[in-house]
Amino acid sequence: MWGCGSTQPGLDWRRRFWRGHEIVRGVIFSGFPATLALAPLPFASNRPWSWSLLGMIVGLLMLAWAVAAWRDRGLVAVSWRRVWPFLLMFAVIIGWIVLQASPWTPDRWHHPAWAAAAAALGQPLDGAISIDPAMTLAALMRLLSYGGMFWLALQFGRIDAYAGKILWSIAIAGFFYSIYGMVIEFGDFNRVLWYERWAYSESLTSTFINRNSFATYAGLCLLATLGLTFNEFGRGVSNDMMSLSGFRWLIEQLTGRLGLLLLMTATIGSALLLTGSRGGVASFAAGLLVLSLGFIASPRSRPTVGVVITAFSALFIAGVMALSGEVVLSRFDAVSVESQERVALYRLTFNAILAEPWIGVGFGTFEVAFPMVRDATITMDYLVDKAHNSYLEFAFEAGVPAFALMIGLLGGLVALCVHGIRVRRENRLFPCVGAAAAALVASHALVDFSIQIPAVAVVFAVLLGVACAQSLRSHRSSNRL
Repeated sequence: MWGCGSTQPGLDWRRRFWRGHEIVRGVIFSGFPATLALAPLPFASNRPWSWSLLGMIVGLLMLAWAVAAWRDRGLVAVSWRRVWPFLLMFAVIIGWIVLQASPWTPDRWHHPAWAAAAAALGQPLDGAISIDPAMTLAALMRLLSYGGMFWLALQFGRIDAYAGKILWSIAIAGFFYSIYGMVIEFGDFNRVLWYERWAYSESLTSTFINRNSFATYAGLCLLATLGLTFNEFGRGVSNDMMSLSGFRWLIEQLTGRLGLLLLMTATIGSALLLTGSRGGVASFAAGLLVLSLGFIASPRSRPTVGVVITAFSALFIAGVMALSGEVVLSRFDAVSVESQERVALYRLTFNAILAEPWIGVGFGTFEVAFPMVRDATITMDYLVDKAHNSYLEFAFEAGVPAFALMIGLLGGLVALCVHGIRVRRENRLFPCVGAAAAALVASHALVDFSIQIPAVAVVFAVLLGVACAQSLRSHRSSNRL
């Protein structure tokens, strides 16, 4: 028993220390998935009051984490030194957007609308690059909220158990929002929460207004659910699935967690198709392809798992399309004036970018800036508040250099996920889901604006944050709670 008296106090102190900062982490973490799950509830947080509330909550979570981390460095799971290139790019983008909204830039940089307004009023005005600095600052607040959620996901996602809880919270939230949407749809209530539905009454939108935005949200939740399903299956499957023991194992799993995940998969998948969103379904297919390839290409991937995942993906798409794909197929057959208007919108936005490629017109100001370049090729009488292509819209608003930085930032994060898929031997689930989510969002952003909806953006930011956290890991996983 020599030495026990001298070492025991130190061990007790370390245990108390670990237990103490885990309690702090747990308290902060409890608000994180709650925010993630509730973000879609108030009209996808796409109203000034709801995105302001979301920004305030994320700010409070970040402040609580920062104060706790300052007092206890053990809470910093990913040091800024590990991700400094990404932080630097994000900081430059944020700094440029702030500069766009400020009056400190040269007059020749200011939007022409300021000179016209000054002439009409007969008095000088403090102009800015942004045509509407208030809108730019509001959009900046939303972008900072997404960055805050990514940072928290990066910190919590380093711990396997927390990463798993985050993925489960996204899957469960998607499941319940899909059920709510089906109740509204099949019950013919024609409502979004307590309001009479005024748009897309023929499509499932759940708590969202736009069917394409809900399709993207449902697709992200479905990828998380399928990732958990593939992972659950791969953990216990053997290469001899056709044997009696393999069949017995499958039956046991179907009555447990795997069965629940399959139910959630079918529910969210049906809700996705009932949106009738062509872009949403096509972009989910791209995400599903990346998810399947990620699992198959990962180290230690057994042939049985690869065959089952490939077959499951094909059967899932065919089966759910047979059950509820008629709405989507009818939408694919429809070629209308809307398509022609979309092409004209892309052309006008692209020409406007070429006319002023360097400084933009102000982040988040497309709605008020586009009327100055609109012409008669847009024949329908409605307000154009989105470019329906997030790449063109960001370049138009923030300028080509800021757009290039944003693409570099997101591309670097996705490359980190791909690296995680290639090298990780455990928990490949997380980088696979992150890369798949990026494929879904990147493809849908070509034809719509779903990533600009706060509820969609925070889910994507969190999936990417957890995936990057797990891809960065080079030491043995920690599951301590």
